[in-house]
Amino acid sequence: MKRSLPVSDAPSLEEIKSCIERRLFVGRLPASCTEDELRDAYSSYGQIVECRVLGSKGVGFVGFTTWAAAHRALIGTDAQPCLPSCNGAPISVFFAERSGNRHGSRNDTQFAKGLTNSRIFVGGLPDAFADDDLVKLFSRFGSVKAANLLPAKVHVPGRRCGFVNFSIWGEAMDAIESMNGKPVEGYSETDSISVVLAEPREANGAKRQRNESFDQGFSSYKSHGAVSSNLESLKDAYLSAVDGSATEDQCNELHRKIMAARRTKLPTRILSRLNLQQSSPESEAGGPDDARLFLGGLPHECTDDELLLLIDQIPFDLPLSQSMITECRVLAGKGCGYLKFSSWEAATIALDALNDREVAGWAQPLRAKWAVPKSGSQHAEICTHAEVRTHRAIANHQAHDESVVAAQGLDPKRLFVGQLARELRDKNALARVFEPFGAVENIRWLEDKGVAYIQYSSFEAAQAALSQLSGQNICGVSRREGLNLKFANLR
Repeated sequence: MKRSLPVSDAPSLEEIKSCIERRLFVGRLPASCTEDELRDAYSSYGQIVECRVLGSKGVGFVGFTTWAAAHRALIGTDAQPCLPSCNGAPISVFFAERSGNRHGSRNDTQFAKGLTNSRIFVGGLPDAFADDDLVKLFSRFGSVKAANLLPAKVHVPGRRCGFVNFSIWGEAMDAIESMNGKPVEGYSETDSISVVLAEPREANGAKRQRNESFDQGFSSYKSHGAVSSNLESLKDAYLSAVDGSATEDQCNELHRKIMAARRTKLPTRILSRLNLQQSSPESEAGGPDDARLFLGGLPHECTDDELLLLIDQIPFDLPLSQSMITECRVLAGKGCGYLKFSSWEAATIALDALNDREVAGWAQPLRAKWAVPKSGSQHAEICTHAEVRTHRAIANHQAHDESVVAAQGLDPKRLFVGQLARELRDKNALARVFEPFGAVENIRWLEDKGVAYIQYSSFEAAQAALSQLSGQNICGVSRREGLNLKFANLR
């Protein structure tokens, strides 16, 4: 059944609860802070079940009865001077990590500040349910911003489903915890409903990204006379199927037919960007500075052309000279391949966009990693993020003189920062990390790509930040692999 429970990369309730609790860790407390003062600061957000101050360590804990209360409290007090004893200094607030947490499938720090996703999927609803009933059912958990039911399946009672959007993630958590697996009161035709965290519309790439990328790709085909009437009809049928009530198998079959038709000719738009040099053994002798990626999880029947079409959907906010694809090669029948770009920035953006990406019609998510050639071998091996960071840090730290950096075509006062945490939502958090090394003139944060550019007023400040922060894992700011820093290319 297509809509009984969507396949989603959103974390489950059990996964989140295995990492964090319904209580807050409060840091940067002065030694004079008391439990009464801490309780007074947080009592307005909801019922408190725990309030503890560890005066000798400058930290405290505040526990709530609901996720919504804890999340509202975090939003309202984090990085704010909300305690009189702090004399105007801000405090630092996180969701407290669960004791004995051994969950390893995700980067646990992504839950430290809560999530921005406040959308839930509800399945197994009664046939007679309407949008207003959905609002009424979940409004007791918080402010319902939107609620909509999907079209009913014919002759399948108790199988209606829909989505509910709350104002904050904590409210969605309370709804999931209270309603998942429970019956709907007053309706006998349904045993229980399923309530899970859904992918947010912006992050749910399956439908929106496919539609947008297909539109771009097909527009390019039209401009070069490469679209047949059959291909255009396939596109229309696919979009109608996605937005309608077609089954997942029907959507996937249409997608496979579209991709097969698209492979008959590459768009000139893509070819104009491509400087393909199919690697010979001699050309594979470089190190990790080659900005080269290994890509796994490809279908065994995937071709170079199909992979290239996928790469062309990535929005590179870089000059053309920095986003050139210099290698796009699929190892036939092995389900993997290699990509190489003309700059580290482009390779980093591609890595973030491709790793764990799900492509409709492909059996498994993609796996993207940095690749380096094996010493004395013609075949590439995968290196760890730590090895890549170390290699790049050594290369960067060898340039101790501002003129040497500039002579390499790099900006000695501007840093490129990669591997930023997906949950990072506050530009000020970046400022707090980079300002201690010197005056920051500008921060350009590309939130959707997980990268940033930091403009310092002096080379010494930029060099100090590069030296101290490369590879550092900073909670709430970097990914688990640590920050990826280098001097940015001259503009």
